[in-house]
Amino acid sequence: GFKPPRRARGAAIFVRGKGQLTLERCELSSETGFGLWLVQRARAAARDSHFHGGRRSSIVAFEQASLDLLGSRLSGAAPHAICARGETRLAVRRCTIDGSAVRAIYAYHSASLEVSDCSISGTRSAEVGAVEAEA
Repeated sequence: GFKPPRRARGAAIFVRGKGQLTLERCELSSETGFGLWLVQRARAAARDSHFHGGRRSSIVAFEQASLDLLGSRLSGAAPHAICARGETRLAVRRCTIDGSAVRAIYAYHSASLEVSDCSISGTRSAEVGAVEAEA
């Protein structure tokens, strides 16, 4: 099974506090950290972008962060393409998520999740759902 690297920290892009980020037609990956890391009340919108590879989740959102993802692709993530914890808000629309090591999307501890018009395939864990949301 998947084993995350020890002490892997950091991200290609880190947004925190009340920071805001807009990505359009971007290609993003990280060798050992997260691709996009949102924490506290950070807000991000990504459109027509590609998040790929790496040895950590492609996008993570914690605390009260929010993410609007539109028309983008997430491929080859480990363990999850998108991971959200806490009072986060995620909207994933018209996206393709493929080849995640464990889950395509994991939202837990009160996270809010909207998924529409997406294609999700090729998750490699038979033990959990490709998309999992829990309170």
